[in-house]
Amino acid sequence: MKKQGITISYKEWMAKPKSEREVVRLAAGLDMGWQKRSSGRTYDSLSGHCLAIGGENNEVIGVYVACKHCRACENRKAKGEEKVEHADCPANYTGSSKGMESEVIVNMIR
Repeated sequence: MKKQGITISYKEWMAKPKSEREVVRLAAGLDMGWQKRSSGRTYDSLSGHCLAIGGENNEVIGVYVACKHCRACENRKAKGEEKVEHADCPANYTGSSKGMESEVIVNMIR
């Protein structure tokens, strides 16, 4: 039996409008890393990154960076100024550092 292969790249598939994308069965490995090392008891990193690697082609198919703080927002808060929304604010996660991995993985596969 001939194995069916992928006929288009991931980038080409993502470029299609959502209504035109075929449903694809995909095997992938995901792993999360943090900028602060854990001791086994303390999980308090302010940011982390997650990569999804395709099981068939071993290429990166997804990247997500989670960050709990923004230096610009923190500086405004320290000065007693009102928070201003800005387009390049990296703060995109508000939960505990321990729950960051599961939240990021759910956001990656949506």
